[in-house]
Amino acid sequence: MKRTVVALIVGVGLGVSTVFAGEFQLIEPKNEDLNSSRPVMEEQFLDHKPAILGQKDKQTQVRNDLVSLIHGLSEGNDEIREQLFVHSRAHDLFLTAANADDAYNAYLLMSATKYCLTSLGLGKEGAKNVLLLLAQKQINTELRRLAAGRADRLLASGDYPPLAMYTDNSNYCQYTTPRITEKSRTTQAVQSAASAD
Repeated sequence: MKRTVVALIVGVGLGVSTVFAGEFQLIEPKNEDLNSSRPVMEEQFLDHKPAILGQKDKQTQVRNDLVSLIHGLSEGNDEIREQLFVHSRAHDLFLTAANADDAYNAYLLMSATKYCLTSLGLGKEGAKNVLLLLAQKQINTELRRLAAGRADRLLASGDYPPLAMYTDNSNYCQYTTPRITEKSRTTQAVQSAASAD
C-alpha cells in the first residue's frame, strides 16, 4: 500500500533559502520487518568480527595501532595507561556485542573506567577528552562505525540504568584495575564475615 504525502521542504544552502514542494511515495514496511526482533544484518556482522577487532598486541590484548596512542595519552602514568587498556578492551566488547546484555556489560565497564580515570587526576573533562581521542582512533573504519551504531541500538533496546553506584569515583577503580592482589576484596570481605561469627 502506497501513501502519497505532500511535503514542503525548506533547504538552506549557500546563504539562500530554497523551498521545494512535491509529492513523495511512502512505501509501507513488510510485516516481517515490523515483527523482527533480530538486529539488522546480524549474520553479516558476525562474519566481520575479526576485521572489527583488528590485530591484537599479545601482551596487552589491545589493537596494535592503539597501544602507542595509549602510551602517549597516559603520559607515563601507569595507572592511567592500565585504565585505558581496560577501556579499549571493553570498547571492543561493546563493538562486538551479540545482544543487548553484552552491550550493557561492556557499557558498564567503559563507564567504570571513565569514572576511575577522573579520580586519577584527569578530572571529568580530562577523562572525557582522553577517551574521545581513544574512541576516534578505535572507531576508525566504516565497519567499526557500523558496529558502534549497532551496539548503541542494542543498548538502547533494553531498559538499562546508567552506572551510578558511587559518588566517589575512585571506588570504580576496584572493578577496572587489572592486577589481582593476593587477597582480593571479596576474599577479605568473606574472611571478615566468617571471623565475626
